[in-house]
Amino acid sequence: MEANGAEPLPILDIELATKRVGGNAKLIEKLLVRFRESGGGFHADFEAAVAAADDVAARRVAHTLKGSAGAIGATALQAAAATLEAACAEADATARASSFATCVQVLAATMAAIERHIGHP
Repeated sequence: MEANGAEPLPILDIELATKRVGGNAKLIEKLLVRFRESGGGFHADFEAAVAAADDVAARRVAHTLKGSAGAIGATALQAAAATLEAACAEADATARASSFATCVQVLAATMAAIERHIGHP
């Protein structure tokens, strides 16, 4: 259980993701590979937006991560990205920095889970 008493969200819920695409397991595998190849760009893209003081771009990067995470069943990452997106929308630098750090940690755990699920390239 988490500190707030809620059950922690799964890092990677393949069953949920497969249901979201109508049971197409091959599509999920393709999406996981695509996410593995592109997910690493989040960190640099978000930092570039923040460095440019572009709140709209920062929010868009968080929103994109949230959608991509949802598509592959990365529910913990989807929730972390939603929190980051909200912090960007509120222009709260402290919440944004904290949420960004959480996203980076959860993204690393998600990438590791993907590697365990599909293996190395």
